[in-house]
Amino acid sequence: MLILFFSCNQEEVIQLEEAKDITIEEVKEAFNARKKQNANARTNGSDTSIDILWDLAIYKELNVGDVLFFPTKSIGGEEGKRYVSSGEGTKRFPVDYTSFGRAYKDEKDEVVLEYVMPVPTENTAEFTGYFLVSDWGEEVKQILVYENGNLIGQTNPQSQNEISNRSGGNCSIIDHWWCVQTSVGDRIVATRCTYDGSTMVCEPDELAPPDPSNPGGGGGGSANPSGPNGLCAHPFIEGMWVDCDAVICSENYVADENGECVPDCGENMVLNSEGNCVCKQGFVSDGEGGCTAITTGLEDISNCNELSTRDNFKLKNVVDNYLTKCTNLQIFEYVVGEEKKFCFKIDGTQDVPGGYNYSTSDITFKSSELINETTFGEEFFHGYQDLFYGGLNQYSNVGRSNIEFEAKLYHDLTHGGLCCLAFEEPGTAVFTEYLLWLSEVSNDFTQLPNWSEISDKYFYFMKQFINEKPIYNYPIDYQLIPNAVLNLNDC
Repeated sequence: MLILFFSCNQEEVIQLEEAKDITIEEVKEAFNARKKQNANARTNGSDTSIDILWDLAIYKELNVGDVLFFPTKSIGGEEGKRYVSSGEGTKRFPVDYTSFGRAYKDEKDEVVLEYVMPVPTENTAEFTGYFLVSDWGEEVKQILVYENGNLIGQTNPQSQNEISNRSGGNCSIIDHWWCVQTSVGDRIVATRCTYDGSTMVCEPDELAPPDPSNPGGGGGGSANPSGPNGLCAHPFIEGMWVDCDAVICSENYVADENGECVPDCGENMVLNSEGNCVCKQGFVSDGEGGCTAITTGLEDISNCNELSTRDNFKLKNVVDNYLTKCTNLQIFEYVVGEEKKFCFKIDGTQDVPGGYNYSTSDITFKSSELINETTFGEEFFHGYQDLFYGGLNQYSNVGRSNIEFEAKLYHDLTHGGLCCLAFEEPGTAVFTEYLLWLSEVSNDFTQLPNWSEISDKYFYFMKQFINEKPIYNYPIDYQLIPNAVLNLNDC
């Protein structure tokens, strides 16, 4: 009989050279006799598919005397290995790694062999699942049920089919009642009780092994080699070492750079921070659930082009250069992923270098000379904002200055101090103050800041921006923070 009892008491590991109640030679003899018996009976029990690693066996002194614990190994190579899934179902651990065997002598001084296989059922901090205890044959002697490291039920399958009944094995259920008595004087005239739930209590038997050394993750523990010859500490038996290099991911999962099993998103896709499969950098949606490489750039975002051949060639080179910057590529992929396209035009009547019309999705340049990365980048960012915020038409008045300042802030943060669009007169006090602020919040222009790093001065500089550029003198929306910029990741 096996009970795993999780407590804070540490069991003493007894050295092999001391005299023992049971010897390895006795266990070997019993094991080989059981294997021969099962072979003659043509059974296919545990002892015919796995073997014992005798050199890694350890003794522990328990209430029944000396108990020999030993790791196991599959017979027949990798193709013959058996696996159990972790609680979350993403990893598969070889039975060799999680299971173990043990031997002790009963009251009749006979050797008792037991094989224990943990089967996680849920991913919890401590082990949740059940232990199948067999006699190294086909016979399952006992099932032990654990929830987050606590024994909650046990049964002998030979005598009952339930995991636990109201009084079975070493477990019992205590019913809780809440009672109210009605008295007249000193006499109780009525008692009314209401059922208030039950608690299962399981007591460990005399054969409880020590605490598991690292039972986390719903079973299996850590598979990082830390012991002799690249071995790992057994996840349940403290002081025992096992081969751990065969932990693999379940079907439809792959290992990430941290060795964790994550969903296999497929070719040219990665898992984002929200657990969704998205196109990896340099790829965009093909419209059919897959991803295709960005090849032409301009053609991916253009549905109308009224530029001359020369200007179109110039814009194509501008877009190609724009896509060499990681954060720009994120913006581009977002826009293409939403299947948004633009019409590119020259409009000599406008007063600014570039423009974006959210009603028509036109991106215009004042002249051919202004077809450059700065002008394109700002107007393309406005197209990105149009998608990100669910339409710029809602900011035609209140919040319009927010939209304009955010686009210029993104440019100024990502051009290594070669700026600025928000303030264009170097040497002025506000220009210098703004430039120093950008350098501080971006770690000298090496990363994009988060909101907590810019919130104290963001609206201050927006007001200064409006003072410097009265063309953008619209009411500020103090609830509209620059989430289109904050949504981008450092590369």
